[in-house]
Amino acid sequence: MHAERHRATFPKSNVAVNQLLAWRNEEQKRHEAAVYAKAHLLGRQINEREELDERKRLDRMVQKRVDVEMQAYLAGEEERRERLRDLLEAEEKGYLAEIESQEETTEDRQKSMRVRAKQLREKGKKPGGSL
Repeated sequence: MHAERHRATFPKSNVAVNQLLAWRNEEQKRHEAAVYAKAHLLGRQINEREELDERKRLDRMVQKRVDVEMQAYLAGEEERRERLRDLLEAEEKGYLAEIESQEETTEDRQKSMRVRAKQLREKGKKPGGSL
């Protein structure tokens, strides 16, 4: 047999190594894209949570303000009712006093009419009195 000698030569390009390096490069890019997408998604979720919290805070603040205004309105309404009750009570007392005074006036009129009738009767009984 014949012994072959090997001479030192430049390595030939190895297609398998190049393909492996290309795959590693693509995998690195996919990994970076996934990390970016995950960070972006996390950022969106945080932002949405903050917006939701802010909306809830504003809703609570508005509801609190509405409750305060409603209490003030109801208190004012009760105060108005109380004033109307007092006004109606005073008016009723005035009417009752007026009715009582009219009753007295009626009694006074009846008395004066009786006196007048008596005077007329007496005048008619006198000689020379004519009726």
